[in-house]
Amino acid sequence: MDNDSRYGQSTPVRQNMSDFSKDRQIREIRKTTDKVRAIFDENDASFDENDEKKLLKEPPTKPNFPYIMMAVAVMKDVLDIPMDIGIFGIIFVTIFSFFLSIIMFFWCLGKMRGGWWKKQIIRWLWVRYAATIILEFIPFLNMIPAATIFILMAHYHETKLVRLFDRALEEFKNAGVLKYIG
Repeated sequence: MDNDSRYGQSTPVRQNMSDFSKDRQIREIRKTTDKVRAIFDENDASFDENDEKKLLKEPPTKPNFPYIMMAVAVMKDVLDIPMDIGIFGIIFVTIFSFFLSIIMFFWCLGKMRGGWWKKQIIRWLWVRYAATIILEFIPFLNMIPAATIFILMAHYHETKLVRLFDRALEEFKNAGVLKYIG
């Protein structure tokens, strides 16, 4: 037994070993976090400083496919094609498109709730939504199934983000740094 340990003090050697272990843990966490950030950068996403802790507390879940919204979008896109021929068709489709656009707007709002990680999807979603709305109100260009494409792209993008966060969690597990982060 050391002379210093009898009096409740740690020896400089033990303290230096403890500091070395902490430094090693910090380096390992930084190395893994940098690796995860590189993965996110490759996929045009971002991984913020506090995302590690949030990822451990509330990991994102894979989103269900939006069948109802897909049906609404397909119905809207199908009706756009033949109804643009006459004046009545243009008026009816414009009103109906506006109504369905409101439904899609509320769906977009719902996509942004429910998770810390959804901040990644907000800007992406609104830019695509605005482009879809503009495209739908341009005569003859609204024959492009923009609403259906928007719903598919939004679901794909959200699923891609969840897979990225799952991959990040797996990287932290493989590196063995989860016990130090949480």
